[in-house]
Amino acid sequence: MMQNRILFGVVVIGTSMLALAGCASLTKSQLAAVNQFGQTTCNFSAFPSKLYNTYIDIHERSLIHDANASTDPKQHLRSLELAYDLRKRHLETNAKLDLTFKIIDKYGQALVLLTSDKHGKQLDTAAQKVGNSLEGLISTYN
Repeated sequence: MMQNRILFGVVVIGTSMLALAGCASLTKSQLAAVNQFGQTTCNFSAFPSKLYNTYIDIHERSLIHDANASTDPKQHLRSLELAYDLRKRHLETNAKLDLTFKIIDKYGQALVLLTSDKHGKQLDTAAQKVGNSLEGLISTYN
Protein backbone atom coordinates (compact mmCIF):
# COMPACT_ATOMS: atom_id res chain seq x y z
CA MET A 1 0.00 0.00 0.00
CA MET A 2 2.81 2.40 0.92
CA GLN A 3 4.61 1.51 -2.31
CA ASN A 4 1.52 2.53 -4.30
CA ARG A 5 1.45 5.88 -2.53
CA ILE A 6 5.11 6.48 -3.23
CA LEU A 7 4.68 5.40 -6.85
CA PHE A 8 1.69 7.73 -7.26
CA GLY A 9 3.70 10.64 -5.82
CA VAL A 10 6.62 9.90 -8.14
CA VAL A 11 4.28 9.75 -11.14
CA VAL A 12 2.66 13.10 -10.27
CA ILE A 13 6.00 14.79 -9.66
CA GLY A 14 7.51 13.22 -12.79
CA THR A 15 4.57 14.30 -14.91
CA SER A 16 4.83 17.82 -13.53
CA MET A 17 8.54 17.94 -14.29
CA LEU A 18 7.97 16.67 -17.82
CA ALA A 19 5.25 19.24 -18.31
CA LEU A 20 7.54 22.01 -17.14
CA ALA A 21 10.35 20.83 -19.38
CA GLY A 22 8.16 19.96 -22.34
CA CYS A 23 5.95 23.02 -22.72
CA ALA A 24 8.60 24.90 -24.67
CA SER A 25 8.44 22.36 -27.48
CA LEU A 26 4.66 22.43 -27.94
CA THR A 27 3.04 24.38 -30.75
CA LYS A 28 0.67 27.24 -29.97
CA SER A 29 -2.36 25.13 -30.90
CA GLN A 30 -1.15 22.30 -28.64
CA LEU A 31 -0.63 24.76 -25.78
CA ALA A 32 -4.13 26.12 -26.35
CA ALA A 33 -5.59 22.59 -26.30
CA VAL A 34 -3.76 21.73 -23.05
CA ASN A 35 -4.90 25.03 -21.53
CA GLN A 36 -8.50 24.33 -22.54
CA PHE A 37 -8.29 20.83 -21.07
CA GLY A 38 -6.91 22.28 -17.82
CA GLN A 39 -9.71 24.83 -17.60
CA THR A 40 -12.34 22.17 -18.29
CA THR A 41 -10.84 19.94 -15.62
CA CYS A 42 -10.91 22.78 -13.10
CA ASN A 43 -14.59 23.45 -13.76
CA PHE A 44 -15.57 19.78 -13.70
CA SER A 45 -14.05 18.71 -10.40
CA ALA A 46 -17.00 19.56 -8.11
CA PHE A 47 -19.73 17.80 -10.07
CA PRO A 48 -18.95 14.07 -9.55
CA SER A 49 -19.17 14.45 -5.78
CA LYS A 50 -22.48 16.29 -6.03
CA LEU A 51 -23.88 13.60 -8.32
CA TYR A 52 -22.70 10.90 -5.94
CA ASN A 53 -24.33 12.67 -2.98
CA THR A 54 -27.58 13.00 -4.89
CA TYR A 55 -27.55 9.31 -5.79
CA ILE A 56 -26.96 8.33 -2.14
CA ASP A 57 -29.76 10.66 -0.97
CA ILE A 58 -32.21 9.10 -3.43
CA HIS A 59 -31.18 5.56 -2.50
CA GLU A 60 -31.43 6.34 1.23
CA ARG A 61 -34.89 7.87 0.82
CA SER A 62 -35.99 4.79 -1.12
CA LEU A 63 -34.88 2.57 1.76
CA ILE A 64 -36.68 4.78 4.28
CA HIS A 65 -39.79 4.69 2.11
CA ASP A 66 -39.59 0.89 2.06
CA ALA A 67 -39.26 0.90 5.85
CA ASN A 68 -42.33 3.08 6.25
CA ALA A 69 -44.33 0.97 3.81
CA SER A 70 -43.59 -2.23 5.71
CA THR A 71 -46.08 -3.57 8.23
CA ASP A 72 -43.58 -6.05 9.64
CA PRO A 73 -41.57 -4.45 12.50
CA LYS A 74 -38.50 -6.58 11.79
CA GLN A 75 -38.53 -5.59 8.10
CA HIS A 76 -39.09 -1.97 9.10
CA LEU A 77 -36.05 -2.03 11.39
CA ARG A 78 -33.95 -3.84 8.77
CA SER A 79 -34.75 -1.21 6.12
CA LEU A 80 -33.80 1.59 8.51
CA GLU A 81 -30.54 -0.19 9.37
CA LEU A 82 -29.77 -0.55 5.64
CA ALA A 83 -30.40 3.17 5.11
CA TYR A 84 -28.12 4.04 8.02
CA ASP A 85 -25.38 1.66 6.85
CA LEU A 86 -25.60 3.05 3.32
CA ARG A 87 -25.19 6.64 4.54
CA LYS A 88 -22.35 5.75 6.93
CA ARG A 89 -20.41 3.70 4.35
CA HIS A 90 -20.79 6.23 1.57
CA LEU A 91 -19.79 9.24 3.66
CA GLU A 92 -16.31 7.71 3.90
CA THR A 93 -16.25 6.97 0.18
CA ASN A 94 -17.47 10.46 -0.64
CA ALA A 95 -14.64 12.04 1.36
CA LYS A 96 -12.13 10.06 -0.72
CA LEU A 97 -13.97 10.98 -3.90
CA ASP A 98 -13.85 14.68 -2.98
CA LEU A 99 -10.14 14.47 -2.31
CA THR A 100 -9.51 12.66 -5.61
CA PHE A 101 -11.27 15.39 -7.55
CA LYS A 102 -9.44 18.10 -5.61
CA ILE A 103 -6.22 16.51 -6.82
CA ILE A 104 -7.55 16.52 -10.40
CA ASP A 105 -8.59 20.16 -9.92
CA LYS A 106 -5.07 21.09 -8.80
CA TYR A 107 -3.65 19.23 -11.79
CA GLY A 108 -5.96 21.23 -14.08
CA GLN A 109 -4.86 24.46 -12.41
CA ALA A 110 -1.24 23.45 -12.94
CA LEU A 111 -1.90 22.80 -16.64
CA VAL A 112 -3.51 26.22 -17.01
CA LEU A 113 -0.54 27.86 -15.30
CA LEU A 114 1.98 25.93 -17.37
CA THR A 115 0.31 26.86 -20.64
CA SER A 116 -0.48 30.48 -19.86
CA ASP A 117 1.24 33.32 -21.70
CA LYS A 118 2.81 34.60 -18.48
CA HIS A 119 6.08 32.79 -17.85
CA GLY A 120 9.13 33.45 -15.74
CA LYS A 121 9.11 33.97 -12.01
CA GLN A 122 5.35 33.78 -11.73
CA LEU A 123 5.38 30.31 -13.30
CA ASP A 124 8.13 29.06 -11.01
CA THR A 125 6.36 30.38 -7.92
CA ALA A 126 2.97 29.07 -8.99
CA ALA A 127 4.34 25.66 -9.98
CA GLN A 128 6.04 25.34 -6.61
CA LYS A 129 2.82 26.27 -4.76
CA VAL A 130 0.77 23.83 -6.83
CA GLY A 131 3.37 21.11 -6.26
CA ASN A 132 3.29 21.68 -2.51
CA SER A 133 -0.50 21.71 -2.56
CA LEU A 134 -0.60 18.45 -4.54
CA GLU A 135 1.82 16.82 -2.12
CA GLY A 136 -0.38 17.87 0.79
CA LEU A 137 -3.52 16.50 -0.88
CA ILE A 138 -1.79 13.22 -1.75
CA SER A 139 -0.57 12.88 1.85
CA THR A 140 -4.11 13.47 3.07
CA TYR A 141 -5.48 10.94 0.58
CA ASN A 142 -3.00 8.26 1.64
